[in-house]
Amino acid sequence: MAKEERLSWKNFRAMIGPSFRGTSFYYAAVLFFILMAALAQVAEPVITGRIIDALISNAGNGLFEAIVPLVGLWAAAYFASIVFSELGRWLSWKMGNRVGNRFLVEALDRILGWDPQRFSETSTGVIGKRLDAAWHAAHNLSSRIINEIVPILFTSTVVFITGLWLDWRMTLVSLVSVPLAITLTLFVYAKTDKRQSKHMEAWESLSKRILETINNIVPIKAFAQERVVSRQQAKAIDKVTDRQLELNVAWAWLDFGNGSVRILARLVLLFVGAYFITQGTLSVGTLITFIGMLSYLLAPFDYTLADVMRRISEIRTAFARLSGDWFKENQIVNSESPVRLGKVQGEIAFDGVSFRYPGKEIDTLHAITLRVPAGTSLALVGPSGSGKSTLVRFINRFLDPKSGTVTLDGHDVRSLYLADLREAVGVVQQDTVLFNDTILNNIRFAKPNATQQQVVAACKRAQADEFIRSLADGYKTMVGERGVRLSGGERQRIALARVFLASPPVLILDESTSALDSETEHKLQIALKEVMKERTTIIIAHRLSTVYMADQIAVLDRGKLIELGTHADLLETGGMYDRLWKLQSGGYLPE
Repeated sequence: MAKEERLSWKNFRAMIGPSFRGTSFYYAAVLFFILMAALAQVAEPVITGRIIDALISNAGNGLFEAIVPLVGLWAAAYFASIVFSELGRWLSWKMGNRVGNRFLVEALDRILGWDPQRFSETSTGVIGKRLDAAWHAAHNLSSRIINEIVPILFTSTVVFITGLWLDWRMTLVSLVSVPLAITLTLFVYAKTDKRQSKHMEAWESLSKRILETINNIVPIKAFAQERVVSRQQAKAIDKVTDRQLELNVAWAWLDFGNGSVRILARLVLLFVGAYFITQGTLSVGTLITFIGMLSYLLAPFDYTLADVMRRISEIRTAFARLSGDWFKENQIVNSESPVRLGKVQGEIAFDGVSFRYPGKEIDTLHAITLRVPAGTSLALVGPSGSGKSTLVRFINRFLDPKSGTVTLDGHDVRSLYLADLREAVGVVQQDTVLFNDTILNNIRFAKPNATQQQVVAACKRAQADEFIRSLADGYKTMVGERGVRLSGGERQRIALARVFLASPPVLILDESTSALDSETEHKLQIALKEVMKERTTIIIAHRLSTVYMADQIAVLDRGKLIELGTHADLLETGGMYDRLWKLQSGGYLPE
């Protein structure tokens, strides 16, 4: 169970405040429209009361002349309330969209700036649900509360002042049920506030489960576990709906209680008003006016107070659950005065680099020292878990070492401007993920202004052009979510084409040909030899037929560098590399 974050007013203001910048004038206009609508709404029951009194006092001659102006004034007030209400509503919606959109953009920018490692610590389903809930909360705060609650507060204030002007005694009688309504609302809020947080937590868990189910549909079907997964999902859904039902029942009881309070208030007002009428100190029209104004007067204390509490609970919970992600500091950031990269030669050096993942008891890498001269290639070989992929993640600062330094052209990578560094380092990984877009746009993602001819040239170098043209829509073929409509080998060739198009001075190939057949791999190796002549290249592969052509080969085992040399040199030493080469005979390195 996730630990609930505490949300201070300072943090809440820091999260949502910037989204409201530049909206003061518009919200002032909204408040003006709301005030005018409130005055018009209050005028209706007042004029109605005057009409009643006119009907009673002018039952004979002059009745028509007495009520026609009042009826006209009543109609004008009615239409004025509609016009001003709709103007205020439209403008508040517009501002709500602006604030909500600004907040969402800011939140997405923060997520895009996260350390890559953070995405493995929190489920994407949970992140998505928290972001969605906070976005809706920002919109509700900036639009619905202004649009629905503020008008009631304004109208109630105007009604209270008008009531005091008409008859202060009846105004006080109208407020007799307020303490009961407030007590009832606060009691229910106290009961539901913690439940709201648990309900949001259940929603996050369900979102995570649904996303995991979609992402793991292949093993689910392969092991015929659809029914098992369905039952698990049903339990999670029941948990969400049960918690939602608890909240709904609590608020329903509050609605029932507030409705009963309103009936009680009407009865008290009616009986007291009747008594004043018999005493000759109150007119029938004035009593009708107060009965008409009663709902406006009590609204802030029953419906509005309850709605405000409910909205506050939802908004507070949504922002609180996102605040931990919002304010958590990234470890991989630009230095105070980052060095901008000019022309990159591509010399890479690891000096005494060590690293240990959080929660682990031993180092993943220990005191690794390596040098890759500019324009040369290095192959990293070793059993799974030896630290090969972790080592190359230091180069583009997807990770930072716990000790030691990594340099590019003599600069500590931690001193370089992060965007420059990552533009200089191209990475092709084994698990290639594509956008749900066309093949053309997926490749062009690395260089948005690239021409069609440049994209095709990159695809030819990556041995991808032939299979792309064999598809019905060619380069305009939609690849599906995460590229599911393409085979693993086809996705890898698309990824290679993408990095060839970007043409970075440093190239990292992390099992980038593992999904290719032998014939395609052989053709691609010819292309890679040409590409490697132009840039510094680091290759990670279990398939040793891919790495033998590297200028130097480093063998890692249990996080330590145990061998370093050329293919021929390492075969002569008779160490791990020689043993693995003989086991493979040009094949695949066993796990």
